[in-house]
Amino acid sequence: MIKEMTVKRNETKISERKYRSAEDRRTVAKASGGVALSLLLGGFALVFVNDIVSMLSRLIRNRSA
Repeated sequence: MIKEMTVKRNETKISERKYRSAEDRRTVAKASGGVALSLLLGGFALVFVNDIVSMLSRLIRNRSA
């Protein structure tokens, strides 16, 4: 009877909520997340474009030399 009444720890609602984020529907939260994402992507794009430009300029210099 005791075995029937025991609950596995990983099957409780508390255990499930521990690993899931709560949804935030506030407009401010979504806007700040969008701004943060655009800043991160902008930084990566800036580095990527800078590398492409320098690589192309070296290729053009090496071909003409």
